[in-house]
Amino acid sequence: MQLASYLAPADRDLVLAVFARGLSVAELARAAGQRQRTITRRLRRLLLHLRRPEFAYVAAHHEAWPPLRRHTASIVLLQRRSRIHAARVLRVSIYTIRREMDAIAILIEQARAMGRLMNPLAIPRRATQVDLHASGREGSER
Repeated sequence: MQLASYLAPADRDLVLAVFARGLSVAELARAAGQRQRTITRRLRRLLLHLRRPEFAYVAAHHEAWPPLRRHTASIVLLQRRSRIHAARVLRVSIYTIRREMDAIAILIEQARAMGRLMNPLAIPRRATQVDLHASGREGSER
């Protein structure tokens, strides 16, 4: 779960609570005052995000990029925030963020073309669902 360190703090805490500390989704839902289904869906989306090859590529390479590109990649691609949010935080125009995202997309496509874009977790999509159900982390609430 090393890749979880790149997520936004609330997302990172959720992933680590389940997979590092072994808390169940039901326990987390009760503590947060939310429906279990809500937590399960959020966790599933986070796991799918973590297993994207683009996520792993950006996590592995963004530190070597120029500061604006690095921060844009961190906010938009790693932390799953909007481009508008990135523009506000970085105090640049949405056009500048769009230009940086285009440059990042080109880097990712070049890596894909060269065969350097690998699946970081190599987990089939269905395994994510099975893991949540099999481990008892998701209850019958639907």
